[in-house]
Amino acid sequence: TGNVAVNFSQLLQGANDVSGLANGNRAYAIKVGELQILGTESFVVNENGIDIVGATGPNASINSTFINLYSIDLSTNQSAELATLIVKKALQRVDTVRAQIGAVMNNLQSIYDSQKVAWDNTKEAENVIRNTDYAEEMTNFTKLQIKMQSSMAMLAQANQLPQLVLQLLR
Repeated sequence: TGNVAVNFSQLLQGANDVSGLANGNRAYAIKVGELQILGTESFVVNENGIDIVGATGPNASINSTFINLYSIDLSTNQSAELATLIVKKALQRVDTVRAQIGAVMNNLQSIYDSQKVAWDNTKEAENVIRNTDYAEEMTNFTKLQIKMQSSMAMLAQANQLPQLVLQLLR
């Protein structure tokens, strides 16, 4: 959905080349979105396409937006070609949207996968905590605490020994 600027003389020549029109009184250009046609002729935009009315000068321009696929007229070769172009552009737009949706889905899948890994790791850590044998851990803690307290008591006695020797010497 972007803007398209079309030189009407080139558009008319292209339409004549493609459809074999001898009188050159119709030309079509399709883009889903905004269509801007510039040329020396004046035109009327209606549900059947763009009709040439006459020349109005080099600054003639018109803007139109294609809205409805249900209003396509297939009664003439030109309108059938127009319908083919419209459907082709609509399918290209659908492909673009599908690609964008696919990219978003891939991004969401990546986020989901990383969140699942984080959840699994958290669950594993919780299981390690819940499955701890508290009796065994308290036994080890008490044993290490007794060793620490006895080593501190021995250190205190060792620090007092030089002072006792000094007191004996006095």
